[in-house]
Amino acid sequence: MNNDAGTITELLRNWSQGQQDSFNNLFPLVYAELRKTAKQYLSRENGALTLQPTALIHEVYLRLLGDNNLSFPSRRHFFAFAAKVMRRILVEHARARGRQKRGGNQSPVPIVDTFDHADANERPELVLALDEVLQRLKRVDPRKNAALELFYFGGMTVEEIAEQLSISTATAKRELRSARAWVGHRLSQAKVGTC
Repeated sequence: MNNDAGTITELLRNWSQGQQDSFNNLFPLVYAELRKTAKQYLSRENGALTLQPTALIHEVYLRLLGDNNLSFPSRRHFFAFAAKVMRRILVEHARARGRQKRGGNQSPVPIVDTFDHADANERPELVLALDEVLQRLKRVDPRKNAALELFYFGGMTVEEIAEQLSISTATAKRELRSARAWVGHRLSQAKVGTC
C-alpha cells in the first residue's frame, strides 16, 4: 500500500506537469478508492438517483481528464478533490431530477437534518438545499466547510482532516461539530417545495 501511495503521488506530480500518460496510469491505481467513495455517496441516496458507482466514477474521470489546470501536491488532495467532483455531479443529477418533477403536487417540508433525513431518498430538493447551505458556509467559514466536506463527502477521519487542513485533531473535531450545528440550524429553518 505504501508503494502504491508513493506511485500515486509521483503520477499526480507528473500529470500536474503535463504528462497526460501519467493520468492513464494513475486511474487504475485510484479506482478502488474512488469506487468506495462513490458507493458511500450513493448509499445515502438509497436509490433516489439512477447513477451507479461505475457511472459516477466515469463521470469524475471525464471531468478530471478535461481539466488541464489541475495540480495535486498529494494523493489526499486528489481524493478530496475527486470527492467534491462527485458531490457536484450528484447535485447536478438532483437538479435534473427536480426539473423533471417540476409542476408536481408536493408540499413544502421542513428539513431537519439532511445528513440522516429519510426524505432525502425521494426528495432531490433536499440535496439541493444542503448544497446551497454548504455554499453559504464556504463563504462564511471556509475551514469549517472544508472540514465538513472532507468528513462527509471525502470519507476522511478526523485525524486525516486535521492533517489535510494542517490543524490539530482537537481543532478538527471542534470545526466539524460547529459546522454540523451551523448547517443543521440553517437546514431546520429552510422550507423545501418543488424544485
